[in-house]
Amino acid sequence: MSSARAYFAGRLATRLVDVTSDPAALDGAGWWAVVAAYDAPPVFARFDDVREADLPRGSWRGPSRWSSSMSRAAYITAVER
Repeated sequence: MSSARAYFAGRLATRLVDVTSDPAALDGAGWWAVVAAYDAPPVFARFDDVREADLPRGSWRGPSRWSSSMSRAAYITAVER
C-alpha cells in the first residue's frame, strides 16, 4: 500500500494507511479520499501525508494484459445501453 497515492484539487496524498467501505471510519482522524461509483459500494482511503503539489507526471503502469468477463458483443451492448 505504500506506493498508493491520490491527487485532488492541487493536493497530493501519499502513505496510504487504511482502506475500507465502512462509512463510520470517516469519523476517525486523518485525510480521507472517497470514491463513490454509481453501481458499487463506496471506497474510503485514509492517507498519512497530504500536501499541496503539482499534478505528478509520468506514465501509468497498469496491467500488461486486459481481460473481461464479457464477450465483445455483450460489452458493446452494455456500453450502448
